Amino acid sequence: MSSAARLPQSLGALMLGTLAACGGGGGGSAPPVIAVAPQSLSFSAQQVGSTSPAAAVTVSNPGSVNLSVSRVQLSGADSAAFGESNDCGTVTPGSSCTVSVTFSPATTGTLSATLSITSNASSQATNVLLSGPGVVTATWTTLANAPPAGLGLCLLLTDATLMCQAGQDWYRLTPSATGSYVEGVWALYTSFPASYVPDAYASAVLADGRVAIIGGEYLISGNKENFTLSNMGMIFDPRTTTWQSLAPPPAIGSPNHWQCIGDAPASMLADGRWVIGSKLYQDVAVLDPATLTWSEVTAPGKIDKFNAEEGWTLLPDGSVLTLDVANAPATERLVLPSGSTTGAWLSAGVTPTDMHTPTTSKGPLSAPGCPPYDPPGEMGPALLLPDGAVFAIGANGNTALYSPGSNTWTAGPTVPGGLNIQDGPAVVLPSGHVLFGASPGSDGDGLKYHEFDGAALDPAPAPAFAAQDATFFTSLLPLPTGQVLFTDGSTTVQVYTPALSPASNPAWAPTITSAPASITPGVTYEIQGTQFNGLTQASAYGDESQNATNYPLVRITSTATGHVFYARTHDHSSMGVATGSQLVSTSFDVPATIESGAGTLQVVANGIPSAAVPVNIR
Repeated sequence: MSSAARLPQSLGALMLGTLAACGGGGGGSAPPVIAVAPQSLSFSAQQVGSTSPAAAVTVSNPGSVNLSVSRVQLSGADSAAFGESNDCGTVTPGSSCTVSVTFSPATTGTLSATLSITSNASSQATNVLLSGPGVVTATWTTLANAPPAGLGLCLLLTDATLMCQAGQDWYRLTPSATGSYVEGVWALYTSFPASYVPDAYASAVLADGRVAIIGGEYLISGNKENFTLSNMGMIFDPRTTTWQSLAPPPAIGSPNHWQCIGDAPASMLADGRWVIGSKLYQDVAVLDPATLTWSEVTAPGKIDKFNAEEGWTLLPDGSVLTLDVANAPATERLVLPSGSTTGAWLSAGVTPTDMHTPTTSKGPLSAPGCPPYDPPGEMGPALLLPDGAVFAIGANGNTALYSPGSNTWTAGPTVPGGLNIQDGPAVVLPSGHVLFGASPGSDGDGLKYHEFDGAALDPAPAPAFAAQDATFFTSLLPLPTGQVLFTDGSTTVQVYTPALSPASNPAWAPTITSAPASITPGVTYEIQGTQFNGLTQASAYGDESQNATNYPLVRITSTATGHVFYARTHDHSSMGVATGSQLVSTSFDVPATIESGAGTLQVVANGIPSAAVPVNIR
C-alpha cells in the first residue's frame, strides 16, 4: 500500500467535477455560455400614456452545450415604465432567443431600469441597462362621441358647454363628469329660424352670456348657399334656448350703408359693447347689449374705402387694430372711448411686406339689393399675444408683428411650402404660442399646422384628413382645458392637446381676490379678481366667424369625486384684454346638480386657470 494518504471518495468526485467544468483533468464538457446584445437600450422620446414599439434584446448561445434561461425580470425605480416579453427557455448551441422590451412612461423626464437575464451560464444575472425620456408632445384626439352632423363654427358658452353650427341646427357639447371634452356628449341644442340660416357672419358671446349674430355672406337654403350679404341678425339666450331678432343698425346714406352687412368685421369692446363694420362702406356701429340698440359711430380718418375682408383685433388700451385689405399694406386703429360713439381711425403704420392676396373674382360682385363691389382680396387672422405684440398672418404666407407701444411693424417668419391662410382660424395657446393651419389658398387641399413660438414657426401635428382640408373650411376654438377644438364641416371633430413645454407663464393666470367660502346649488354669487379676461381674445378668423374667449369661466371640482362642474357666468364687468391690476368681477350661477361637500373653485380665462381656492358646497 502506498504511503500517500487516500482522499475520501466523495471529495475526489467533487474535484473531478470541478476539473471537468474547468476543462481540465483531460476531458469533460464545456460550460454554458451566454451572449446578450445590445448591452443597453435607449428609447426615443415617448408620449406619456403611450407605448413604444418593441425593441429587441437578443440572447445568444455561442457555446457547445445548452443554455438554460431561467428568469427575465425588470428592476429599478422606474421599472414600471418598461415592459418585457420573451421566448427564452432552453437555447441550443448556435441559436438565440429574443426579449422584447417596450417603454410606456407615465411621467415626464428621463426614466431608467435594468433588464436582468438569469441563466445557467453564471451565478450572476446578465444585465441590460434601459432608459428613455417620457414627454408630452402635441397630439390630436378624435372625440369619443361623434356629433350627429358635420360642424362648422363653434362658440364657447359661459357655462363651458359648446354650441356648434351644422347648417340650420346647433349642437351642444357638454364635457364629461371629469371635465373632458374628448369624452363629452352631443345633443341638439337649438335651430335658426328657417328664414335666417347664415354662413360667414359676425358673432360674439356677450358679457351677459347671450350670443349675438348678425349678417352673413351667404344664406343657406336646403343644401345650397346663396350669396346674399344679409343684414339680418339674432340674439340667442342659453337660459331659455330661444332666439330673438336683432335689427341692423339704423339706415344711413343712400343706398343704405347697413343694407348689406354680410361677412362683417366685429369685436367686443372692453366696455361690453359690440362693434361691427359695414362691409361695403366705412361705417361703424356699436350695439348696447342691455337695450339691443345700435348707434352709428362717428370715426373720421379711415384710410381704407370700406371694411370688406378686414379682421379686427382688440388691444389692451381698448382700441381695435385692423390690417387694411383694399389699401394694403396700411394698417390702422379704431379708437373709441368707453361708452362713447365718437372716435377716430388712427394710422398704425404699414406692414414690412404685403399681407393680402388680390381677389380672384372676375369683375364686380353683387348680392340681391346690394350695390356691386370689387372684392379687395383676402387677409389672414391677427392675434394679440401675451407679451403685448400682435401676430398677423397674411393671406399670402407672410407674417408680421405689431408693437402697440411704438406703433410699428416688424417682419415675421414666412409660412413654409408656399402655404397661406386666406380666411382661416388661429388661436393663442396657454403657452403663448399661436396655432394655425395653412394650405394652398383658401380652398386648396393640403392643410399643414404650425405653432408660432414668438420667433419661429415650429411644425405641429395635423388633424385627421388634413390632406383633404383647406383653411377656409376649418374652425378652431380654445377650450377651458387648455386644449383646442377643431371642426371642418365633417363629423370628425378633434381636440388638440399642446405639449407640456413650454408651460403657461404663472403671471398670465387669473387671480381671485374675493370669492364665497360656501355656495348653495341654484344660487348666484359674485367673484372678483384680476386678469379674469385673459391677455388676448385668443381666437381669430380673418374677417368673420369670430369666437373670442376672453371672458371668465368658473370651474368647481368636488374633492371627494373629482367631478368637474362649471357655473354659468354672466355680467362680467369687463370684456377687455390684458386688464392688469384692474379688478374685474363676474356673477356665477351654481349648478343645481353640483355635488355637496368640500371642493375647489377656479376662474379660467382662455384655458389658463387661476390658483384653486377652497369652497364648501352645501
